[in-house]
Amino acid sequence: SIMGVAGMVMGFLGIPAFALIAHRLGKRHAMAAVLVTTIFVFIGTWWFYTPKIVWLQLLATGCIAFTGAGFWLLDGSMRADILDYDERDTGKRREGAFESCISWIGKVGMALGAGISFFILDWIGFDSSVAHQSDHTIFMIRFLFAVIPIVGLIVALFALARFPLTQELMAEIRRELESRRGREIGRASCRGRV
Repeated sequence: SIMGVAGMVMGFLGIPAFALIAHRLGKRHAMAAVLVTTIFVFIGTWWFYTPKIVWLQLLATGCIAFTGAGFWLLDGSMRADILDYDERDTGKRREGAFESCISWIGKVGMALGAGISFFILDWIGFDSSVAHQSDHTIFMIRFLFAVIPIVGLIVALFALARFPLTQELMAEIRRELESRRGREIGRASCRGRV
């Protein structure tokens, strides 16, 4: 329960911190800050998750929640930008199609992650029938808990570097969409009077 409270408190602190970065530097830079900070957090888990000093797990939970809050804050906002970009190019709002695709990919990723974790635990020698795991098993759990997310975060940074929607471009797209919608509303109201 204490770890849950630590995560909640730090998660709440992550929202204004990354919102401020996004406001000052833009969403892409804020998301880059989230990803880089999270890499350092997972490097830190090597020391946070140590059997010798158990209370350090509070820092791990808190720091992961801090960056997680920033990620989910910016993720939704950047998705909205993608939808506006798509609407400009296609003339259609396709939130449902995008969200169902994202949901499906997320569920497949969670299923694969859960399934692979059983093979990884077996590979590193985890034995659920014993009270204490071997030193090798504990080392590998700690090592992989840091390395696997870091690899994914580095891939995400490379993908973010190719993300073309800058603040300036999104302001231009927004003006274009509002102008287009204004014309469509005007035509619809004229037809309604006839």
